[in-house]
Amino acid sequence: MESFFNEYPGVWLVLYFTCAAVAYFLPTIIGIWRDAKWAMPAALINFFFGWSGIGWIIALVMVFIGRRGPQAGFLNR
Repeated sequence: MESFFNEYPGVWLVLYFTCAAVAYFLPTIIGIWRDAKWAMPAALINFFFGWSGIGWIIALVMVFIGRRGPQAGFLNR
């Protein structure tokens, strides 16, 4: 009996691209989650320049720079 992943190799492909997309857009996800002041500019930098690695790091730093206010944040609403 073959395993599920050997029988359906497309599952690995979908799993891989899903994990890659989450990793690529991690700065954007964190910025939205934290309600960061620079979330939208960081998302644009991440989208256009994240592939370089440097753009990804810049976007990640931007989302940790500041918040909108003391009540800001996804969990504090």
